[in-house]
Amino acid sequence: MRAPHSRGLCAAVVFAVAGVLLSSCGGTGFQYVHDRSTETFVRLPDAWRMFTQTEIQGTGNVLNPFSQPGNRIEFMRSFTADPSAGPGAIPDFSADQPQGYVLVEELNPISRDEISLGVLRNSFLPVDQILSNFPGDISFSASDESLDRDGFQGNHLVYTIQRATIAQLTGQSAVNFPADSVTINQTALVDPTLSRTYLLVIMCTSNCYQDNASTIDLVAKSLSVKEPT
Repeated sequence: MRAPHSRGLCAAVVFAVAGVLLSSCGGTGFQYVHDRSTETFVRLPDAWRMFTQTEIQGTGNVLNPFSQPGNRIEFMRSFTADPSAGPGAIPDFSADQPQGYVLVEELNPISRDEISLGVLRNSFLPVDQILSNFPGDISFSASDESLDRDGFQGNHLVYTIQRATIAQLTGQSAVNFPADSVTINQTALVDPTLSRTYLLVIMCTSNCYQDNASTIDLVAKSLSVKEPT
């Protein structure tokens, strides 16, 4: 499957780095990322900065969500609309500009047996735990638990979490967060053979999210995956 775009209709500047195709199509305002080894495609605004797996994992960020014990990372990119932010600033629950990451993992045998919509739903934050323990601190503006993209199944969520719960999750003081809440757009998929998961997260403070909702929605909808050949 391919997300609709005009990559084939313009003269694109294409770079190939370690199996990842990066193209910028003049006039569209977007850059295209296509990882050939996992057949993962996503579209980002031209102005957004992007970081590689080496850059991300070399930061030592204690909040780094990318290293999942037992599952091999096959593809990873983080991104931010903040021109001054580095890879160690992602994820930042107080970010006032959109940021996030795309992550593809190969599941180990135990993870393959345990994979479910619930596991996908909680792949970034423990959403079910928050719902159970702090139901007043989380709200959903979108929740699709039957997402199906050409046989790749999963869920798409847009949810807002209040400052107090964010602080508890991150072990920081609530006074360190300038905004009252953060909004997260999350798409999680598993392939038909239950061997690989795909996760796209885009987030920022809720005021920021409202200001950038249309762009964030375009990025979320651009995620396209298929079985590698």
